[in-house]
Amino acid sequence: MGVSVEPFQFQIGNKDGGCEDAPPVAEACYSIVCDGLGGAGSTKYPVQEDGGTVNRTSAYLGARIVSAAVECYFKENREFLEQYLREREGIDLFVQGLKDKIAEALESGLERLQIEPSRSRTLKVFPTTLASALYFPSDDRLRVAAVWAGDSRVYILSPSKGLQLLSVDDAEGTAGQMNSSSSMNNCISLHHNFRLNYTVFEMEEPGVVFCCSDGCFDYMKSPLHFEWLLLNTILECMPSSGDSPGSVFAGSVRDFMYRTIGDDTTMAGICFRIESAAEMKKIYQARMAAFGKDAERMNEYIGELRAVQAGRDAAKKVLRLQESHVKEVVRTEVCRVLSRQVQSPLYDFLTGLPCYRGFRDKARDIDTKISGRRGRELDGIGGRAMRLKEECRYLLRCDYVRAGYEAADGSIPSLVKRQDRAYVGTLAAQVMETCIKLLERPDLGRVVPLSMVGEREQHLPVLTEILRLLKNPDGMVADLWEQSYCTTSMFAAEHERLKGDREFDRLAEKALQEPEQCRFASRLTQKRIQEYQSAAFRERNAVQGRYDGIRKRRFEEFVQEFYKENEEEILDALFGQPLSMFRQLFRESPVAGQLNDWIKARKALDGTGDDIRAAQKRIDSLWEVYRTDYELFNDVRMKGEV
Repeated sequence: MGVSVEPFQFQIGNKDGGCEDAPPVAEACYSIVCDGLGGAGSTKYPVQEDGGTVNRTSAYLGARIVSAAVECYFKENREFLEQYLREREGIDLFVQGLKDKIAEALESGLERLQIEPSRSRTLKVFPTTLASALYFPSDDRLRVAAVWAGDSRVYILSPSKGLQLLSVDDAEGTAGQMNSSSSMNNCISLHHNFRLNYTVFEMEEPGVVFCCSDGCFDYMKSPLHFEWLLLNTILECMPSSGDSPGSVFAGSVRDFMYRTIGDDTTMAGICFRIESAAEMKKIYQARMAAFGKDAERMNEYIGELRAVQAGRDAAKKVLRLQESHVKEVVRTEVCRVLSRQVQSPLYDFLTGLPCYRGFRDKARDIDTKISGRRGRELDGIGGRAMRLKEECRYLLRCDYVRAGYEAADGSIPSLVKRQDRAYVGTLAAQVMETCIKLLERPDLGRVVPLSMVGEREQHLPVLTEILRLLKNPDGMVADLWEQSYCTTSMFAAEHERLKGDREFDRLAEKALQEPEQCRFASRLTQKRIQEYQSAAFRERNAVQGRYDGIRKRRFEEFVQEFYKENEEEILDALFGQPLSMFRQLFRESPVAGQLNDWIKARKALDGTGDDIRAAQKRIDSLWEVYRTDYELFNDVRMKGEV
């Protein structure tokens, strides 16, 4: 009686326009699965099928062309391979012949279907993967030669070691990885170099060998899940009787494992030394008993990891959606604090950053330049205030001259002064000169309300009015008369001396600041100084206000420029703070409430790192134990690529 080798296969198509996986090939001598790559082979071509024209994708056609070529080659050359299974040169020769056969078939298919190949750099003609296995039973052993390209796989389901991967995906970063990678770096296609990988393994126990497309395993959380589902299907879902163990196994896997998979799913393989469904259940019971709890733990660990990752992703989403808003809030508040330069937790924090030194130096430079310009303008302030100042100094000289004489003998020369400050007995020339000087005074009309209207050239009426007023003067008229008298030519020498007298200059400057405290200043002079002070105050305020506006605008511009240049450093420093500190820094900000959701998301995100690492560590630890047997391709001595 021969060794039992029972082939099986199934396929579930889940794509509109036809399943892009080629129909599985399952024979006692070999299994073939080809998965057309719908992304790279999405170009559609019109082809004749069943007497009509149908649009098929390049991937659909490529999978079928390659599958047919591989089956034809296996039929013709299997016996050759059997003779050289232990010789690398013979296997290489066999695989090279298969590679040439595939290339010829693709060229013939292009010509037969009359297809104009796409010139796109991203699209390919007839792109497909290949997973195939040739079987060579001998006594109670089975030699398996796996040949593949791409990410379709060849597995062994061992009763003692569980699920074992005989092929390794042509993709980036596959070594030691638990799940498949999406970055495939090798597939079969027309006019593109491709490689065929191979391994040869000898089974010494009953078991299942199968080839499959990625729709069978890519939706599983881990290889442990894949194995558990296969074993559970055998032990719990598969009937104990049926036509053959292969057909019962394939039907059960198809109906119970892949009801909700969203991809084309294809499997083809053999059951080796398994006589019935009941025997299959029996030989896998011990494996499930020993392995089941590991699969349950892996499921639990992955569930924990995904829950934590979901929380992290939710927090990241909040941060991502609010990132621009938060950055704008931070920018606004930092610029507000720096512009005002007021003491606050945020301002104190910013002064500790390395970039603040440059800010401080530039701010001082701006202040120095603006203050210098303002000072120069204030020093050169003109207009009415300057004219009033010169007039006040003139009046102070008059008052000073008068006060000097009064201090000496109580009267001014050639002027008789009574207690009621009515002046008589002056010499005619002196009086006339005094009157002329009086008429020259621009403020005569403001000090003395005239009862007669007329021009100043009408001297006699004005002089008559003045003489009348002098006979009954008030204090202001007396001050006006005395100041006018003290400017006559007889006092010219005194005035010239005072113009260069430092002591008088000191007294005059003090009087201009505090006229009420000046002992020699008359009430008329004090009033005039007050008018000067008001005019000077208004002009100085106008200058000060203008330069305050200039400084504010320039400083705001500078702060914006500074923040733009140093935004990365400022944000890194702020976002690197503990959340409690971040909240403290913005507690006085008018936008503190707007940061609340973002702070919560930051806190949630900060807390997920350790949880993710802990969950991943548990997964990695269990995976390291499992993959010792799972990665069968690492233990196979006879392997290579062509």
